[in-house]
Amino acid sequence: MVWSCGLGLGMWVAVLVPKAAVSAAVLSVGSALVFPHAQWKSVLPWLLSGWGLAQLCVGVQHRERRAPIGSPVAEWALIRPVFLPSHLTMSGASTQSGLWSGIDAQGKHLRLWLNADIHEARGRWRWGLVQLRGIEASDWTAAFDFGAYLRHADVTAKGDVVAWGDAVRLSPIEATVERLGWRWRKHLAQRFEQDETGLLLGIFGGDKKAVSRDTKEAFQKLGLAHLLAVSGYHVGLVAGLFLVLLRAQNRWAKRCSVVSVVVSLGFVHACGTPVSGLRSWVMLSLVWAMLVRGKRSLTWEAFGVAAVLACASDVSLPRQLGTQLSFLATASLLALAHEPRAAWRVPWRAQWATSLLTIPTFPTFPLWFYPLNLMAGVFMMGLGVLVAASLLELPGVDVLATQCMAAASRWAVRLANMPCSTVATHWMGGEVGFLFMLPFALRWMVGLLSKGRRALFWRVMCLACMLQGAALTHRQVHVERMSWLHLRGHPGAWVVTDGYGWRSWSSAPEDDKVRHAARRLGVEGGRDFWHANAAFEANFGQKKWIPPPMKVWIQRETFNATSHPVLDAELSSVSTGW
Repeated sequence: MVWSCGLGLGMWVAVLVPKAAVSAAVLSVGSALVFPHAQWKSVLPWLLSGWGLAQLCVGVQHRERRAPIGSPVAEWALIRPVFLPSHLTMSGASTQSGLWSGIDAQGKHLRLWLNADIHEARGRWRWGLVQLRGIEASDWTAAFDFGAYLRHADVTAKGDVVAWGDAVRLSPIEATVERLGWRWRKHLAQRFEQDETGLLLGIFGGDKKAVSRDTKEAFQKLGLAHLLAVSGYHVGLVAGLFLVLLRAQNRWAKRCSVVSVVVSLGFVHACGTPVSGLRSWVMLSLVWAMLVRGKRSLTWEAFGVAAVLACASDVSLPRQLGTQLSFLATASLLALAHEPRAAWRVPWRAQWATSLLTIPTFPTFPLWFYPLNLMAGVFMMGLGVLVAASLLELPGVDVLATQCMAAASRWAVRLANMPCSTVATHWMGGEVGFLFMLPFALRWMVGLLSKGRRALFWRVMCLACMLQGAALTHRQVHVERMSWLHLRGHPGAWVVTDGYGWRSWSSAPEDDKVRHAARRLGVEGGRDFWHANAAFEANFGQKKWIPPPMKVWIQRETFNATSHPVLDAELSSVSTGW
């Protein structure tokens, strides 16, 4: 089944590399470096078939989907939420923000970011008069580039629902799935109503909005945020109780393990059908089908099928960070399948394999991730047993589960607030940081290659990253003119950059807003601060940074809407000592 991995890799490379000719060259040359000549001739047709299928999907989506909206417009559209509505909607209508899919009057498909009231119709399609507007560029000082996130998800516009129209009736199967999902989450909310952390509903109901803000931030700082995303952890817990039947000698008893596939699919749908959950279920069902027929499990082939289905269903999925993290972590763990004592290496492998995406993207790196993720498997297993026992209405178990969640939340917050819990990664952000991490994060892939090709592949990858990083650095250093930016701060912050290094003035020491702006600008070089309220003496022989003129500072202090370029004339009297 080499076709599945070849198709999946070809489709993903075609989507991630925007230019068709470049992606085809990457597939051809890259596969020639990886495979011996005889094997390369059998693999290349599948890679190019995946490339062609991806180009076809992109073309179909381009014709069926509406172009991004540039100017405000109000129109009727048939819409439904893509995200899982919060459990608060069970008790009545509530305003929810998130991605909605839609169809306009011309039959074009839309993907929207809406603030809307979700009524008793829940996840059904409904007509709505929608006020649409274009996607604004994110502020330079924001830690998260929300505009880029929406564009990568192929979002057409942002907007609000002005008025609701009629609801569209779902098919019997869709209505049954929706009803079971809402009943499951409602039962969890009622059973564990004393859980103030919201972890039980978040972990086993897929409702991340139920998790308290402090707990969610603590889990992110500790590298445990993946526990709140329905993935292989959760699908394995739900299906594991029935998969033990595969060990039975009686073939009919073994076939009864199909209950695991059905129950896990219902669980994934009840949690809002996240990509990571669907990927886990597809792999589970394919491996189960092989084992129940007496064949050996082909996990890599199942992984390839999941990659093909994900890309074919929506070509924007490979461009989304969550999908990339899910598939990359899973692939790195599959490579450990036949290695001894792999359990001790699982947390490190998953974190390190995804570091090429997390370190350049997020401002901190969790230092507690390895010991805590080692304990996470045992913790999740015990928590699953408690939840199952509570659903069977064993006395006192729900109270014990709630107390465990409260204790876990308290300890997570304490550890996350310790000074040594994270290390800053802003110095490794941007494109150069990604290129630096790429060969080291993918070092595990070398073990999958034939021994004769490992050294060549490693050298070529390191050389390509080094040359591309050097070219990017050269382009940043040799920018013809410097740019002045006024950044939203407390009360204000200014930055001057040549595209590589930067100098800033800020009214707060080490202002995070200035750090975020530099990362968003792709600045990779050194940085120095001048603090208006805490000026420091420079070392002997060095110049002292001077703030912008006070008249300009006062003039712009009230401007707090967005970051914007500043005319050179406004700062003509500034001495920067560049």
